[in-house]
This record gives sequence, structure tokens and C-alpha cells, in this order.
Amino acid sequence: GLVVYRLPYLVKISNTPFHPLWGRWLRQILKTEDIYIINAHAPVPLMADMTVRVAGQVPTVITYHMQSMLKNLRFVDLLIGAYERYVLPRTLRRAAAIVCVSEPTRNFLGQYRDKSTVITPTVDSTFFTPPATLTQATLLFVGSLNKSNSYKGLKYLLEAVAITAKDYPAV
Repeated sequence: GLVVYRLPYLVKISNTPFHPLWGRWLRQILKTEDIYIINAHAPVPLMADMTVRVAGQVPTVITYHMQSMLKNLRFVDLLIGAYERYVLPRTLRRAAAIVCVSEPTRNFLGQYRDKSTVITPTVDSTFFTPPATLTQATLLFVGSLNKSNSYKGLKYLLEAVAITAKDYPAV
């Protein structure tokens, strides 16, 4: 019963997708659907920024995932620095609220700290409780496997599973 819109991108720069028509498409979706609130994820430059600009009166909540995007690459960091100094503050100012994944991330947002809250991504053990004994172990990793997404730690997850398998052969 959910409608899913997948907006295509024209180019991808440093793992950031972009299409110049996103603003037009988002406006059309807002006209077509009865939307009460928008949740946009950042800092993916341009998509969340464009979303808050076209949202009009629809409140937008920004979920902010990390601190600075600086990569220690001179030219790229020049662009990222300009984005973080000039574009990102306008986006955060327009957001109705900001959800940060950690306290350091919230602190990074500086003056927008008062309109932000920290909700650390976790599993609610009152909602999900695994069985006492496992008959079969299954691992589900949801995320991109691009080289540029190595910061997500899949390598460490696989290493941990290998260690766990040695220590607990039934798992």
C-alpha cells in the first residue's frame, strides 16, 4: 500500500548522486501526494538541501548521520568545505527538526543543536528478542558495497562473524 518514488540521478560525484530535475520532480510529488511530513537524510549534498527548499509548508525533519565530510583531498575538501559552510546551514535553518545519530554529530551542528535530538540507531530489545538458541545463523547487511562506502564497516562485520563462528560453531 506504499507508493515508492525512485528518482534517477544523472551523475555521481564522490558517491553523491545528482540530477538537475530533482527539484521539479519533488515539487510534483508534493502536489500529487498528501504529505504531512518529510524526512530527508544528510549529509548527502543536494538531495536533502533541495528537499527543504521545495517542501513549502510541509515540515521537514533532517536525519543527520555524521560529522564533517572532509576527506583530506585538497580539491574535494574545498568543495565540501564550501558546502558545509554555505549550503548546509541554510538547509538546517529551514528544517523543522534535526535527528542526529550521536552526540558528537549533534555537537558538530553547532548553533542548530537546540533544534536537534539524538536518536542512536539501535535495535529495541523490548520489540525484538532473538531466541535463546539459534538453529541457523543468518546475517543481513543492508547498505552499499561500493568501495566508497567502506566506512560502513562491512569488513569488520565479516571479521567479527568469522571470529564468532570459530568460538561458537553452532552460530
